Amino acid sequence: MVTIEELRARSKRATCGAFEREVVVDIRNAAEAIRIIKSKGFMFVGSGPAGRGKKKIWYVARGAALL
Repeated sequence: MVTIEELRARSKRATCGAFEREVVVDIRNAAEAIRIIKSKGFMFVGSGPAGRGKKKIWYVARGAALL
């Protein structure tokens, strides 16, 4: 099971946006990771492939979308 603390620790600054963060997860855990990100108040931006069996998830921290 994926936790928000684990996702935040593994995330890094995305190249596509000033405030966006990205995290790479196993494709089997992608839906759960997106659900956790949304439930903790972060704004889900999008997702895309990141290689064999992996998926990138982009999200914005609380309040950053208002700037």
